[in-house]
Amino acid sequence: YRVHRGDDFRRIDLPLPEGDSISQIEFSSDGRTLAAVSSSGVNLIDLATGQRRQHHPTTCYSAVFGQHHQQPALFCGTHIGIERLPFARDSQQLGPLTMLHNGTFRSAQRYLAATPDGKSVAAIIDHQQVRVWHDDPSRDVRQIDEAITIQCDAPVSFVAISSDGHWIATSTFHGNGVRIWNSRAGKLLRDVWPEAISAQSTFASDNRTLLIAE
Repeated sequence: YRVHRGDDFRRIDLPLPEGDSISQIEFSSDGRTLAAVSSSGVNLIDLATGQRRQHHPTTCYSAVFGQHHQQPALFCGTHIGIERLPFARDSQQLGPLTMLHNGTFRSAQRYLAATPDGKSVAAIIDHQQVRVWHDDPSRDVRQIDEAITIQCDAPVSFVAISSDGHWIATSTFHGNGVRIWNSRAGKLLRDVWPEAISAQSTFASDNRTLLIAE
């Protein structure tokens, strides 16, 4: 639905198995590709045609668009870990899968977060860590795959990242407050609301304002 026009509505029907349903949708940074997550996998849809271009059959709980070596990639939180899949908008095939983390990935849509340009992606690992991947063209492929690890001393349920990729905000269902971290150093900046019991947060576009809902 195009908000500025108000009259251009397009319905996209996907060939999903019986009983399957869409649990999450994400737009690419250029607005040309839509990722629709369902229990049967991730579907990449060309918004110009409304057609499904690629399908990744996996048990995916959450997905965000990112970058790898300045090329578009899809980051998926699956039942076996964090996967990265390069994709080309003019191809029917996804690129080779890279497993960034092996381990159980819990079913929650806020366990992955990405900057609007896709250059930084954050993921919660085992409720105790946040790992951040920065797509820095000055680093080689192996260095890019090395994540910055933020070690949390309390369970983490939600993660947010500032649009410039510098700051990470974490919060939880369990009464451990909201914290801001330096995403490149992996260090705690401050506890902004230690008494928050169950909170979610997001950064404003100025990268200086954190919005918190409890």
